[in-house]
Amino acid sequence: MAIKRTNTNTNKEEKKMENAMKYAVKVSRVKEITNRAGCYRFQLEVNGVTIYGMQYIHYTTKEGKEGDLISFPSYKGSDNKFYNNCWFPCGSDTEVFKEIEKQLEVIVNGK
Repeated sequence: MAIKRTNTNTNKEEKKMENAMKYAVKVSRVKEITNRAGCYRFQLEVNGVTIYGMQYIHYTTKEGKEGDLISFPSYKGSDNKFYNNCWFPCGSDTEVFKEIEKQLEVIVNGK
């Protein structure tokens, strides 16, 4: 019979630390995409690594709900599906997404 020798408390602490990871985010070179209102292309520096070709999109659904989307650079595979070149966790409920919105507003609107 095998004995599991992992400490469950250590694993829980590691997961908490992983979820609480902070990112140093800097937005630069913001340009509005022509013929697409509310769409911007920008560069994003995350912890010293620059990601080129990011897109910030403000959209409205058919039901009238507004939302925001950050799109990472991607490529089209031989199976006609799109795959991200790079990725990091930045959901709308994280500080990363909020910081990106603040910096985009400052750069684009000059506020």
